[in-house]
Amino acid sequence: MRQMWVWMLLMLALVNRLCHCCLEEERIGLLEIKVWIIDPNYYAFTDWVDNKKDADCCKWDGVKCDNTTKRVVELSLEDTRNQGFEVLSSKLRKLEILDLRSNQFNDSILLSLSHLTSLKSLGLADNELTGSTSINGFEVLSSKLRKLEILDLRFNQFNDSILLSLSHLTSLKSLDLSGNELTRSTSINGFEVLASGLKKLEELHLVNNAINDNILPSLCAFSSLKILDLSDNELTTISTCINALRKLEELYLAGNIFNDSVLASLSGLSSLKTLYLSDNMNLTRSTDVNGFEVLASGLKKLEELHLVNNAINDNILPSLCAFSSLKILDLSFNELTTISTCINGKVVDPTSNDIL
Repeated sequence: MRQMWVWMLLMLALVNRLCHCCLEEERIGLLEIKVWIIDPNYYAFTDWVDNKKDADCCKWDGVKCDNTTKRVVELSLEDTRNQGFEVLSSKLRKLEILDLRSNQFNDSILLSLSHLTSLKSLGLADNELTGSTSINGFEVLSSKLRKLEILDLRFNQFNDSILLSLSHLTSLKSLDLSGNELTRSTSINGFEVLASGLKKLEELHLVNNAINDNILPSLCAFSSLKILDLSDNELTTISTCINALRKLEELYLAGNIFNDSVLASLSGLSSLKTLYLSDNMNLTRSTDVNGFEVLASGLKKLEELHLVNNAINDNILPSLCAFSSLKILDLSFNELTTISTCINGKVVDPTSNDIL
């Protein structure tokens, strides 16, 4: 009897290999998930049907399979209000990427996701998560999702207390907390704790969080960072300790309240390749500080510099010629009337100024 079962399993594997189809168990699991979708006729799931013509679930919308094993490894259930996560963990055991953005989920969803132990990327943007301590959802996730490397928590309702909960996700390489309510309460050193736990973190996105200058010393402890995005906050200065981020390659500081003094503070970021300082209206290059010359002397590898909408005039142009590695220079929507020949081929859209 046992030999017969082994033979049947081998035949099933052979059939799947010959037809290049997804596994039957996973196809059935996806059809079970569809039952939980609020609108089963939603346009993105019209090919999730049980017939021979569309038998290969690897070709279904929102589904991606491993090219070799044909196991489902990626699933997008954006804006579906789906609740069938027990099926996910029992049928899709090799799932690595799950996108659940825009589903109005609250914290109770986190406990259901803790069984997806193969996950490497989890997207929970634009939901109604708060990091409630009564549920302890992220503590449970951190104990189960040991392989998780990418976590997208944009546009939820988190405050500083979430940072302590996330510090146990030690495999994380990318964390996005943009569009939340992080202001760094002075009573909780959340970012220090987060940095002590996330030793592998390479990307940190904190856009639009009403963050002020108090946060900056805490961020200097993220020694593995390659990308840091602090756009659209309330920053006026940069701590010189940021120069300790030796691996930092991309820095986004657009939409803050910086003046020219920030330039010298950034000059020690010797690995930086991309710098965004757009929409900082106080950045006009005061005549007593040659900030861009100092910046250029330190940023020898800089390839992109974005200075859009900063009320910059022609006085800045000689300073910009010193950026020897620059490939893209965006000076759109400033107060320029000319362009120096040394940067002419690098400038993006010079016509957005008053250049003749």
